[in-house]
Amino acid sequence: MLQNPVWDAATLATALVPMLTTVDYTVQVSKACTSICMWARAMHKYHTVALSVAPKRAALAQAQGQLDATLAELAAAQAKLQARLP
Repeated sequence: MLQNPVWDAATLATALVPMLTTVDYTVQVSKACTSICMWARAMHKYHTVALSVAPKRAALAQAQGQLDATLAELAAAQAKLQARLP
């Protein structure tokens, strides 16, 4: 019995690179497959962009957490100052 390979996004993207980097890739396929080829290229591009954006999103989340903590400290300090003013 044949086993189904596990195709995660990284494995699939690596497997598609030789086909997607061929200059005449869309010329070699039938006209009926043009849309599928365009979709495959778009999904590969999305995957590479998502890989480059993921660390930036993580850094943004960390910076946002620090900002929220700082804003909470600022609000507490402003409330304390308002309490001392006549």
